Amino acid sequence: SARASTSTSVIRALDRLNAWQRLVCEVMAALDEPTSQVAVAQLMAVPEEEVREAVRTLLDSGLAWGNVDQIHLLRNARTAFGSYPCGLAPPSAHPMVTDRIQAAVSGLTPAALDVLTRLAWGPPSGALHNANRPIIAEAAVSPVEILLSRQLLRPIDDDTVILPREVALQLRQPATVSREWVPREPPAITGRSRSAGLVDKAAVGAALALLDDVELMITRLVDSPHRLLRSGGLAAKEVATLARKLSAEVCYAAFVVECAAAAGLVNTATNNTLLPTVAHDRWASQDAADRWQQLVSGWSTARRWFGRSGREGGHALGPEAGLRGATEIREVIMEVINSVEAGTTISTSELTAAVAWRRPRWARNPQWPLAEPVGDVLAEAGWLGLMALSCRSQFSTVLGSGSELLPSEVAELFPEPVEQLVIQSDLTAIAPGPLTHPVLTELSLLADQESHGGGGVFRFSAESLRRAFDAGWTEDEIESWLHHHSTTSVPQPLAYLLQDGARRHGSIRVGPAGAYIRTEDESHAAAILANPDAAVLQIRALAPGVLVSAADPDEVVGLLRTLGLAPAAEDARGQTLSTPPPLRAPAVPRQPAPTAVDPGEAAATIIATEREYQRLADATDQSLEALKNAFQAAQPVSIAFVDSKGARSLRTGVPITLGSGMVRMSLNADASAVTIPLARISSVRAVAENG
Repeated sequence: SARASTSTSVIRALDRLNAWQRLVCEVMAALDEPTSQVAVAQLMAVPEEEVREAVRTLLDSGLAWGNVDQIHLLRNARTAFGSYPCGLAPPSAHPMVTDRIQAAVSGLTPAALDVLTRLAWGPPSGALHNANRPIIAEAAVSPVEILLSRQLLRPIDDDTVILPREVALQLRQPATVSREWVPREPPAITGRSRSAGLVDKAAVGAALALLDDVELMITRLVDSPHRLLRSGGLAAKEVATLARKLSAEVCYAAFVVECAAAAGLVNTATNNTLLPTVAHDRWASQDAADRWQQLVSGWSTARRWFGRSGREGGHALGPEAGLRGATEIREVIMEVINSVEAGTTISTSELTAAVAWRRPRWARNPQWPLAEPVGDVLAEAGWLGLMALSCRSQFSTVLGSGSELLPSEVAELFPEPVEQLVIQSDLTAIAPGPLTHPVLTELSLLADQESHGGGGVFRFSAESLRRAFDAGWTEDEIESWLHHHSTTSVPQPLAYLLQDGARRHGSIRVGPAGAYIRTEDESHAAAILANPDAAVLQIRALAPGVLVSAADPDEVVGLLRTLGLAPAAEDARGQTLSTPPPLRAPAVPRQPAPTAVDPGEAAATIIATEREYQRLADATDQSLEALKNAFQAAQPVSIAFVDSKGARSLRTGVPITLGSGMVRMSLNADASAVTIPLARISSVRAVAENG
């Protein structure tokens, strides 16, 4: 109870009130203690039933206590609204009646009336030198003096005047406590309607495209690991390059990186390099629905604000995106989105107004206009498939469900993965749907992906086939794979390209000598030796068809490829080297999604803990009392305590000194003495002198 009523806890509770509840709470702060539900309604000039639910919420939340006839507002809740809640002065000791106020206001000069108007909505006080002097109407010259002479302003000390509450309320008519109208219900979102089925289909496409882009980004990390900046985050040029690879904006590329990191798919290795984690390998082998759910879960529970990473001056995974309360902001905005009927288009302005009603304080933050986080969530929800065509999709129901299993009606929206391709004579392969992970992995080795989405277009080339040969595939294995996964026969251009690549690949063998080169074609050896770069790598002929170099094998392979040749690398035993396994970063421990706590269970746990503390305190008091009695009576006691090594010990003797947090006792066994800190004693038991 004490912790719940601290200033910090009260402020957090007030921040969770909607606009109407917060206004009712501020009105309570403006009234005398205790107040009542009737008094609140009278000051707000509304029927009592309109404030009943808000009052009950304040009582249930602990911001107020008592009943509707005797309401006590917490002291910290009252002070949170400042000296003048609702912009009103405290109630006057001798209030003016309405007729007298109207008579005093009539005939005021424009300047004096302007002063009243500015003070009417607060703050109601102002500075005035020698404010407490007597002023008669005939001698009043300035606007403030005129108001003081008519008692429309009153001095509260020598330097301050204040507008009485009853005068302010009269000037505010017909409103009373708020200059702007505050609705009891959130603003409605009334956009035009779309077909829910069409929205869900578009959402599936967005979800599959994101899965594809995350996989593409991680593949790029494997091929070219990115080092993070010293301050943290990826360099802007790395994100810009990724954006070009994804054919998207920089903000989307930064989101892809942040989303993968939040899901634990990428992490920083020991050399400050961003790499895929072992969790990515498990993730990549799952169904599309499960992979998508893991991304959404990481996004919804992330304690970072991804939108800041993609703005000017920001860096993906950089410190700029750190934001306390990011999870709550995202959750509230998505709750408002999920409250809208399916198929209704949602505009940024209407959504901002609805969120501002739920969290009024967010709307008053000049450093971060509310439209900005609302726009970020709308964009990210669209990329995730939670929204599509400016409407919420059925996917959005996953958030807040509290279940780790994807609902069957949502999982069924994802198309079944396919294993068959349509291979065309222009050296392209079309996937009619999302491919299974093994097929996609193998196809990505054989061909380059040109388009992304639910399916995809892949293009075969000499370079892509050489990549497969370098990984250890043979011509027969590639041809068998194509026949197995193609819905048609292998087109002749692809067959010729495969045969030519197999014929050329491995005709040159490279190994360490530094490096050696062997070839069955003498013209190849002559062309290599004739190249000017051969001298740089110190390549020379060792025997017919055999060359050696002092450089590393990788450098030699690179030179030969620039000459248009297709070498195959060998190890020291002459075995062809396959592609090394990809590097992986350590897995990221997933933050569990916050779960709601039952108030009854929380209260029972707190009470049980307090009782245990009380039991231990009582036991300590009893032990100290037993020691004190034994010391005064010089009676032996048995003391159980924990020694300096953490082991439980037992000593029996007569206390000879007690004080300064220690007890010194004479042992019965050998008449020696031992000193025991009182804090380490667990129990004290009296012992009979005979035994």
